[in-house]
Amino acid sequence: MKKTITCSMLAILTAMSLTAMSALAQDEAPGSIAEMWTVRVDFANQQAFEEAVKGYMALAKEMNSPEHWETYTKNTGDDFDAYYFRTCCFHWADRDAIEAWHDDNTALQEYWDANAEPHVSSYEHDFEFIDFENSHWPEDMAEPKFVGVRTYKIKTGAGQQFSAVVEELSQIAKNHGWAEQGHEWAWVESINGKYTVGIAIPHANYADMEAPDPNFYQFLAEHLGSEEAAAAKFQAVNAATDGSYYDIYMHRPDLSSLD
Repeated sequence: MKKTITCSMLAILTAMSLTAMSALAQDEAPGSIAEMWTVRVDFANQQAFEEAVKGYMALAKEMNSPEHWETYTKNTGDDFDAYYFRTCCFHWADRDAIEAWHDDNTALQEYWDANAEPHVSSYEHDFEFIDFENSHWPEDMAEPKFVGVRTYKIKTGAGQQFSAVVEELSQIAKNHGWAEQGHEWAWVESINGKYTVGIAIPHANYADMEAPDPNFYQFLAEHLGSEEAAAAKFQAVNAATDGSYYDIYMHRPDLSSLD
């Protein structure tokens, strides 16, 4: 892998490796930064690339690499030539120690350059902030097969307005029964590039994607006392955004770090 990728390598999607986020949340003060590398590979080269990634992950385990990577591919939309490698969650200062480790352990870089790099057409590198305070992702939750991500494009100057609505709705969900009904979610904010905020929802399978009954709007209307009050909250979301888009990502344990 390129040095920038090997040293920092890879969602979040939106993102967290969400599974790794759960494990690290056991710490008293987990970091809140996630890192993702989007690696694009032409269809004709994908089989060879995936074999190289498997070898890379096995070597990383053998060398006791300090990083844990979860890999995802798109299940909907386009970008089926993309692989999304995510690591989560760390403090900014942790990156210095990890990069120093890679500088002292060059075999991993050399393996990527020789085996995976020849099949790569492009790279994209992103950092994200995980909003633990307003997320609900239990530590003992089974690893999801799919992650659905609704990404909101935040209007210029409307970040605080959107954050206030997110906090209010999330705390209602956490404190008034929605979370206790088995619903999980995580909020992820972009750090670089255009400002976006995504909400990630895990799914064990396709059946798990069925809309809940009652849905969150109905739950909110019951808690607030009327549908008008619930609608006002969603209108506040719309007022702070320039639209949104939704994608489903499939977890690839065969291409992720080996436990």
